[in-house]
Amino acid sequence: MKVKALLSLTRPANLVTAIADVLAGMAIAGYFLIPESSPAPAGWLSLATVGLYGGESFLTMCSMLNWTLSNGLNDPFQVG
Repeated sequence: MKVKALLSLTRPANLVTAIADVLAGMAIAGYFLIPESSPAPAGWLSLATVGLYGGESFLTMCSMLNWTLSNGLNDPFQVG
């Protein structure tokens, strides 16, 4: 149960959107139209995006949880 709660803090749906943003940017720039281009940069950029975005959202949610619990609130996700 705790693992599921921790994984939900990374917002998995937003991670997929972040990867789509990377691929869309590469497509708009025309990277995939170059015959000798390698797909490796798309994979590395996607991996970096998942790591940075997932880590940032996880740390933000943990920080919010710490702040709300230290201020005596019961449910950190009802703070507006």
